[in-house]
Amino acid sequence: MKKSSEKKLNLVFALSGWIFGFIGIVIGIWGFSNSLVTQSKYDFKEAIDLYYETANLLGVESSGPDSFSLWHVRGQQDYEEFDSLQVWKNIRKLEALSADPGPAMALKLLFISKLKDEREIEKYIDEIGNDIGEFKKLFYLGSIISKDRDRIETALNYMKKATLLEPENVEMRSIYALNLHSANRNVEAVEQFRIAMENDSSNTMVINKLGHVLVESRKFDEAEILLSDAVKNDVADTGTFNVLGYSYVIQRDFKRAKRYFELSIEKDFLNPLPHRNLSLVLRELGDHENAEKEAVLAKKYGWAVPEGADYRSVMD
Repeated sequence: MKKSSEKKLNLVFALSGWIFGFIGIVIGIWGFSNSLVTQSKYDFKEAIDLYYETANLLGVESSGPDSFSLWHVRGQQDYEEFDSLQVWKNIRKLEALSADPGPAMALKLLFISKLKDEREIEKYIDEIGNDIGEFKKLFYLGSIISKDRDRIETALNYMKKATLLEPENVEMRSIYALNLHSANRNVEAVEQFRIAMENDSSNTMVINKLGHVLVESRKFDEAEILLSDAVKNDVADTGTFNVLGYSYVIQRDFKRAKRYFELSIEKDFLNPLPHRNLSLVLRELGDHENAEKEAVLAKKYGWAVPEGADYRSVMD
């Protein structure tokens, strides 16, 4: 049960921190009677046990003004089981219990991210629009709707509007570019990544993703120059070498690909991806013994190696 409570707690912490840049969420326990999930939907005793476990885990008092409220922990249940309107009303009630807006906003966004109906998503995002601003409203709409690949064009429209509001926001533009790439609009994706680089030329994530899109577009020379410059300028990470290796996999130069995946492993030995990629390449080179060793390491660090080399999934 302890591991389960840690996972649930960490999800709220991650989301709250991302939005508001803080982790310490301490509020009163007066929300017991107004907790997110009704007693008919969730076992009250289990929630109480989870509350105390959470308090102990964090080293805070389980009662008093500096404790964690039960609703905060219980809010991690599967929202899809519940009536969306009732859940939203309960979150609004809970919002009034704390002077700190972070927890309630985190739960709102988590709740909205679980919705399937675009009209519902828009309705609830509109309701919090004044609190988060127009840019974030468009940002979240695009990000949430993009999970449904059948509505990717709608998501892209929201993201485009967001980039127009904050043209120098590298994070938003990069997410927009990634979604353009997933929609097979690579020319536009490359353009957006280049604009992002103009605002932050040393952003390793942007460099790697742009390199990846260039490789997928078979612009190998451009990708090589971009990624090699990152290495020279000391802004390369394990992903940079992975993309270089991937480029040579696509070109079927497995010896050079092998070298880059080895460099990727040197950068981050615990990352399962380069071990997986190296395993696939070693198979192609006929080195099955070492391929198996790398496959074992990939699995050990969290990545399964499929039977046969699937080159398009090397960078997944």
